Amino acid sequence: MTLHPDLTPDRWGALTLAEQLGNAGAEVGRAIRAHEGGTARRLVSNLDCALAQLDLTLADPRWAGHRRREIARAREVVGDLLAGDNVYRSTPASVERWFMAYAVEAPPDGRRPPTPTRDQSSPGMAVTRMPVGLPPNRVQSHASA
Repeated sequence: MTLHPDLTPDRWGALTLAEQLGNAGAEVGRAIRAHEGGTARRLVSNLDCALAQLDLTLADPRWAGHRRREIARAREVVGDLLAGDNVYRSTPASVERWFMAYAVEAPPDGRRPPTPTRDQSSPGMAVTRMPVGLPPNRVQSHASA
């Protein structure tokens, strides 16, 4: 079953971890609302989409090691809460709180700020230079210790 025509590993892989988990968390939130409201068809649809997004996140090679283990555990907890016996004794609020931390971190409009580069010309100062064309309030400089 194709959940969304644009939901491809390549496109999903272009997102940051915060964006991936924020999007999956939105689907988890919808599934929780459907579960609480007794809407079985919506629950299945939203849960399938959330698990598919978490599966794509797990398949992303950037999240190897401890990140992948935490994502796998989150997937397990979501499935247990909404379709299992809730052996982890999770609450909808605790699951949503975990995902919300990532949703808040993701850029609200989908645009990522440019990656700053370090200026190596000043050995005593670590100056971060932003690409040309950004407003001056986006440029930061920090004294190195």
